[in-house]
Amino acid sequence: MGTYIIHPGNIESILNRTRVHIRPLEKQRKALRVNLADAAEGCHSPIVGAALLRFAQQVDPRLLGMGNRIVRATDGAFKATGFYLAADQEMGERARRHARKGAAAQRWGLVMPGADGQFGK
Repeated sequence: MGTYIIHPGNIESILNRTRVHIRPLEKQRKALRVNLADAAEGCHSPIVGAALLRFAQQVDPRLLGMGNRIVRATDGAFKATGFYLAADQEMGERARRHARKGAAAQRWGLVMPGADGQFGK
């Protein structure tokens, strides 16, 4: 096979490391929600409590969306790498088929016509 411009093994390694670092994000998101709710409940100011709850309502969907985008991006990169490998294999097979056809045609003298325009003489 030919030389890769990209190295699928390296891509897989990077994507796996990315996924490992994404996993704690969900736990941290849940902890943030719990801690902000506790802080809002425990504070003595209704204004501060309301602000903390509102902050949690604003931040939580953004954190969830960020995690979802990262997961979708890594899934897409995995799929793209698979398509790249499949296309490379397909191109390799196509080149081998053409090479076999060319070798067979050359054996039978079918590649170039003679001076009279006839093949195989």
